[in-house]
Amino acid sequence: MGYDQKAVAAFNGVKNVAVSMQLPLMLQRRYNGILNAIEVQVEDGRPSKEVIAHLREALLALARFDKVGHHERALKEAFDKFEAKIASRMA
Repeated sequence: MGYDQKAVAAFNGVKNVAVSMQLPLMLQRRYNGILNAIEVQVEDGRPSKEVIAHLREALLALARFDKVGHHERALKEAFDKFEAKIASRMA
């Protein structure tokens, strides 16, 4: 079991959307925590479909909670692309 560079690279699209939201540092830290948890799930090349689904929902729920739901669509689209790229790896 090695580091899955392709899966991590696929996740960069989601991270880039979160960074582009240009949130204040305290809010960005909340997103970074969830983003880091997702990256840890994919980096070993065997991500759990269930865990990824829960973390995805947590990320989108946070956007709604923080009243930045207008970014939710971009996050969803980036996440859809990410999941399509790693679908064959998920268990």
